Amino acid sequence: MELLKKYSAIIFGCITSGAGIGLFLSPAKIAAGGASGIGILLYNLFSLPVSVTVISINALLVIIGYRYLEKSIIVKTVVSTLFLSVFIEIFSKVSLGFNDPIISCTYGGVLAGLGSGIVINSGSSTGGSDFGAVILHRFIPFVSVPRLMLFIDLTIAIVSGGAFSDISLMLYAVAALFIASKSAEFVIEGVNFSKLIFIISDKNDEIAKYIIDRINRGVTSFEAKGEFSGMEKKVLMCALSPIQFPKLKSYIHSKDENAFIILSDARNVFGEGFNME
Repeated sequence: MELLKKYSAIIFGCITSGAGIGLFLSPAKIAAGGASGIGILLYNLFSLPVSVTVISINALLVIIGYRYLEKSIIVKTVVSTLFLSVFIEIFSKVSLGFNDPIISCTYGGVLAGLGSGIVINSGSSTGGSDFGAVILHRFIPFVSVPRLMLFIDLTIAIVSGGAFSDISLMLYAVAALFIASKSAEFVIEGVNFSKLIFIISDKNDEIAKYIIDRINRGVTSFEAKGEFSGMEKKVLMCALSPIQFPKLKSYIHSKDENAFIILSDARNVFGEGFNME
């Protein structure tokens, strides 16, 4: 049942993103980053379907990044990519009867971002700049994954201005990219890049090992006493990105349904794995 729920959410997210890209961004030539942004470029320049480009780029990234990425995430991402491509193709056949770049930029960015956020919240990814950034981070670890994603997406948006010989399309693409990123953050409840989580569980040793080995984050433990129960327990504290939280939460609940979890925004986290500026 849980698996069906997750894949239903992934499909719904792909429908939402596909609508944003197929109905709004692609017809308006707004290449707001990612594999779909490259697809919009190629479609408007060479009439190559956006769906074909999305599948091709993500297939290449999966092959390159197979050794660096978790197999469960790869499987879900392949599924997400296929569904996203199908819905982009379907919505690309629908005409809304207008071509207002401001409306296209706004609604396209919101729908694409919401869909991406729903997919990420389900433990998957639509690939594109996400996968590209993770792979690049292996070779240039001193640059964070979010910054690499931003660099990739901005590069695509800037190139679109030159490819279409229209600087306004580049500006719309950057605006749509910003709107999409904020919409995705809203869905995964990540107003800021970093989150701080406190965990109290009878399975803290296993959870700590999972955070270190699978989430690739450091974790701190300290002893605490419950004043009501008088019992002493270990508390885990960990700073992580919003994208990593759904995966960790799912693991914690699979090990201990009664685990006590506190999640809060963490501003200006400095140190290994985070921005040092």
